[in-house]
Amino acid sequence: MQDSKVIYQGKYLQKVEEVQIADSLYEKAYVRGAVIVFVQDNNGQWIFIEEKRPHEETPQRIKPVTGFIDDGMEWKETAQKELQEEIGFGAKSIELIHHVRHTGTVNVSKYFVFARDLYPSKLDSGDDEDQILKTVQMSIETYIEKTLTNEYPCNFDSLGVFLLKEKFL
Repeated sequence: MQDSKVIYQGKYLQKVEEVQIADSLYEKAYVRGAVIVFVQDNNGQWIFIEEKRPHEETPQRIKPVTGFIDDGMEWKETAQKELQEEIGFGAKSIELIHHVRHTGTVNVSKYFVFARDLYPSKLDSGDDEDQILKTVQMSIETYIEKTLTNEYPCNFDSLGVFLLKEKFL
């Protein structure tokens, strides 16, 4: 028999629960789904953002456009919204590179996305407006090199650049 008890509920870390299965107690975390968007500009360059992350070990980082999926939104709609908020562009072409659904102790869905055919379209990002310091353009090869040498943190989101290269480049 499986018995569970919610021990935390939040905005991005939606809930943490303890699950009793037979004689074992398991912890399960449910994280809000997210998009990781790799953006190619109309000149073939790749756009990343530099942002402040005061609550993380590295207080500034270079990363793709990212965002959590709000309730009632789909991954494609979220990708478009995040592009408009973070870099001030919309994209005529938004393609799914890969969807990863991780289950077990940590439960999360990540949508790796390729965006291109950009057009100006800025949305206000509210309280997060001052988090983004600037956009950075570079080749995918440079981003991979900086990730593999740990100049940029290698994390779950970094997986998307390798999937992008395999599928589209």
